Amino acid sequence: MNNKLNPLTGQPYTQAQIEAAYKIHYSLHEYEEYLRECGIRLLPSYKKPDHTRTVNLDMKFQGSLVKVGIRGLRNAPPPAKRGKVTGFSHASRRRMMETMMRLKHVKNRVFVTLTYGDFPTPIVAKQHLRAFLERVRRRYDHLGVSAVWRMELQEKRGAPHFHLMFFNLPFWSKDDLQKTWGEVIGQERPFTRIEFIYSWRGVLSYVSKYMTKQDSGEAGHGGFNYVSYPHDLGRVWGIFNRKYLPLDALIHVVLPFMGKFFHQFRDLACSVWPELAQREHPGFSLYVKNAHLWYNYWQEIFDTPF
Repeated sequence: MNNKLNPLTGQPYTQAQIEAAYKIHYSLHEYEEYLRECGIRLLPSYKKPDHTRTVNLDMKFQGSLVKVGIRGLRNAPPPAKRGKVTGFSHASRRRMMETMMRLKHVKNRVFVTLTYGDFPTPIVAKQHLRAFLERVRRRYDHLGVSAVWRMELQEKRGAPHFHLMFFNLPFWSKDDLQKTWGEVIGQERPFTRIEFIYSWRGVLSYVSKYMTKQDSGEAGHGGFNYVSYPHDLGRVWGIFNRKYLPLDALIHVVLPFMGKFFHQFRDLACSVWPELAQREHPGFSLYVKNAHLWYNYWQEIFDTPF
């Protein structure tokens, strides 16, 4: 007897719903049929003549990130060779945001800003950053300190400065931080800032405001001054001491694509992110408070009993 409630409607599943849910879609042809039934248009780039390929559902739950993809729609293209970095692209911004969302909600979080008076080129500035981080490594490596950094250039002057979010950094006085950065760049009393972040909501605020922002007036370029520095910016963000970065436990699920289960889970995601319903491709990334809780939601949907 079915006494399981649908987490989306709060009503018990009917026998017909259960039987339909357990109809597994294995081939690309059946996947296309599923999209048509749901009113989702298949992108032209995904229309391939091979309808025997297995289609899988690839799901990752980690920290505050829920990432759901459809695999097997087409052969994976060879990895593209990256050219010169001349800005903070949408893809780079997404990778940085997803990295931050994969972290544990650790308590010891510090936000640091490093600036210049007379400023160098971005290449020289990153040499200064490496020297500064080496001093941090020598002083605090035994404590497992790590950080995510972002280089930003001011719109008007093109002056580089750095935003860093440190994890497990012990108390560091502002005067000592300012002295250390000043010694690295050869300037007296450059402007620096160090702030303790009390909540995970504060982390998200700093990430969106300072580390992954796209400044107005520079749409698509992330606020970089292309007149002063048209080429060779190099990497604009990175990770310090990756081995100590407090990544949350990853739950990775790969299953044959099952349309009814997936559609219910996507509907649940749409209730949090309504814009998702307008997207053509059904895969998505969702930023939530607790991704592992969403794995429990998925299990409730997937473990529908007869």
